Amino acid sequence: MFENTKFIVAAIEETQPDYKYKLECEGYKVIEQVFPNKPGENEFQELIRNIIGTWKE
Repeated sequence: MFENTKFIVAAIEETQPDYKYKLECEGYKVIEQVFPNKPGENEFQELIRNIIGTWKE
């Protein structure tokens, strides 16, 4: 049931590069600047759309 689970870290600001790298190595998708009118807002929304698009009914 959870084999295709995606872990997302949505950060309001930029994260420390070493911490971001560690999270990504562990399988997390890190998106920085997830805040209205910031670059991460669209990236986060697109990722959620892509994940939902892969769901099977």
